[in-house]
Amino acid sequence: LALPTETASSLFRVQSQTIANLNQHVTGNIAQTHLLSKIFLNNVKVMIFCILFSFLYGSGAIFILTWNASVIGAAVGNFIRSHMAQFADATGFHKLGAYFYVTSLSILRYAIHGVPEIFAYIIAGLAGGILSMAIMKHDFGTKQFENVLLDVSDLVLLAVLVLFIASIVEVFVTPALF
Repeated sequence: LALPTETASSLFRVQSQTIANLNQHVTGNIAQTHLLSKIFLNNVKVMIFCILFSFLYGSGAIFILTWNASVIGAAVGNFIRSHMAQFADATGFHKLGAYFYVTSLSILRYAIHGVPEIFAYIIAGLAGGILSMAIMKHDFGTKQFENVLLDVSDLVLLAVLVLFIASIVEVFVTPALF
């Protein structure tokens, strides 16, 4: 928001392209189902990277979380910019309250589904870290290692469930509210 539009566009081009690829909304039930599967599968792909990075690097999921934070930040900034322009046209921009309204609205728009997504990625990162530590500390084939694998699979299933719920919210709830 603080940067000039041209600078922000060039700095966050990749994030904006990611947003554009995911937000190609089409109306109709079949199109929404297709969008749901597209968003869910993209989120599962990100979750797999969280698990792998945490497994290989310990705190590697931080990279994925940082990337998602930059995408969400770019989306919020784009939403604020576009809606502030609408308010400026409509009101002559003499109401400072419009700025706070649009800022709050944009953060809420992405937080509704973004918070559960990030929560799922954190759960997945924990699963990868737990598996990594189990491999370093325990022998394969022991009862303790089997328990760890069961716990890791429970965490991964929980993360997938949370991602699915977040995808439903992103496809059906967020567009209805905004």
